Amino acid sequence: MSRDTQTSILIGGMRDNRCRERLTEALERVRGVHHVEVSLYRGRAIVSHDASCTGEALRRVIEEAGYNASINGKSRNPR
Repeated sequence: MSRDTQTSILIGGMRDNRCRERLTEALERVRGVHHVEVSLYRGRAIVSHDASCTGEALRRVIEEAGYNASINGKSRNPR
């Protein structure tokens, strides 16, 4: 069983829950993504994904949706 990687991404430009929903949906469509949590108040997304998905790919999806994104860090889930 492979372990998921968790990537934390700082997001700028979200203004309301519709922004949060839009980003959640966009990130969930990325191949290899298993779980997404986007916090409007913290300006951050936590994405659980497998090795086929990179932080750079996640950042690109967020920026293509019209928001600023910065990879904050990665860690392995202890599953």
